[in-house]
Amino acid sequence: MRFVYVADIGTGAKGQYAVAWSMNSYYQKNPYNLVILGGDNIYNNGEIEKIDAVFERPYKPLLKKGVKFHACLGNHDIRTDNAVPQVD
Repeated sequence: MRFVYVADIGTGAKGQYAVAWSMNSYYQKNPYNLVILGGDNIYNNGEIEKIDAVFERPYKPLLKKGVKFHACLGNHDIRTDNAVPQVD
């Protein structure tokens, strides 16, 4: 089983896209089917309306390949409605 683990994934800025690009490049040589998000998935306060900018766009190539993402909640994620929007 191969998987990638990342945490504090970012704000949708260049640095996050660089990590996502590296994850995609690694996938090309060593396919994996799982990414574990170790918390603080949406900065700054877990606002679900940012999900496109901080998750769907950066990881679109992997999502299109069927890579599954499983997320743990972090302290930033629970700041908005105790993370209910993310859980939903």
